[in-house]
Amino acid sequence: MVRRALSNSSCCSSQAVNVGQDERVISAAVGASLAVFGLSRFSMAGTMLAMIGGGLLYRGVTGHCQMYDKLGVDTNDVVSAARRSTGRLRAGASEIL
Repeated sequence: MVRRALSNSSCCSSQAVNVGQDERVISAAVGASLAVFGLSRFSMAGTMLAMIGGGLLYRGVTGHCQMYDKLGVDTNDVVSAARRSTGRLRAGASEIL
């Protein structure tokens, strides 16, 4: 269900998707957890955790990572190419780099 929601997100169509699907799911889950945990702390450290979590949640939902964009990294293409070539996700480190 989470994967379907993330793959259908069209809120930011002006930005290219440069984060792979599995990475998006993990980012969204970790981001949501950090945001909830941070907000429950009612402290400055908790606020910082919530902000980091919000950034990860944004990255997971939109599929766009500003840092990847600046570095020219696109893990969305790597994962798609690995699945197309092998029929499953079994790309080694040498194939990714």
